[in-house]
Amino acid sequence: MSDNSRIYAILYDRDKIDTEELHRSVSRSNMVRRWWHHIKSLYLIKSDYSAAEIAEALPRSMREAGFLVIEVNLKNSSGWLSDKAWEWISKRQKEESI
Repeated sequence: MSDNSRIYAILYDRDKIDTEELHRSVSRSNMVRRWWHHIKSLYLIKSDYSAAEIAEALPRSMREAGFLVIEVNLKNSSGWLSDKAWEWISKRQKEESI
């Protein structure tokens, strides 16, 4: 069974949006298969949908503040994160290799 989903980053200015509304939107969305939120102004999500479709589904209130939905390549990643954050990334990398 082929997995056609991709990983996207949702980046935003957390001082200008309702972060609780965004969290509800991401965590409850049928478009999001998995999500990661270990940096305050970033979600990583796994989805079968396009960046444009994901952006359209985010809370309308975010549009005025501005945000970016962009596909990311987890195989080419580095940084300083908690073990739990890297574990999520590692699992998604393995899923992409299958």
